[in-house]
Amino acid sequence: GTPGYLAPECYLFKIGYCSDLWSLGCLLYKLLFRTGPLDEYLCTNGQIINYCDWEILTLYIKYPRKYIHSSYIQLLKKLLEPYHKDRITMDELIKHPFIIE
Repeated sequence: GTPGYLAPECYLFKIGYCSDLWSLGCLLYKLLFRTGPLDEYLCTNGQIINYCDWEILTLYIKYPRKYIHSSYIQLLKKLLEPYHKDRITMDELIKHPFIIE
């Protein structure tokens, strides 16, 4: 996978469907804000700086809200949850207000 789109658990070789949801969050973020959520923390070789500190790192993801619907921001935050067990599931995703509205 592309380092800027890899879920935190991928660095620990624990890959699953929730990893794909993280990558979807990165893609949606980049489509909206024209930069990846963690692009400023990538090294020149594409690896994440200090990838062990995901909880701290994800606190620095910026969610500019000007002209952006709050349900979209909420969806991005659920997709970019650092702990895979707390991340939105596919079933929750298809029932999310942003998707069904």
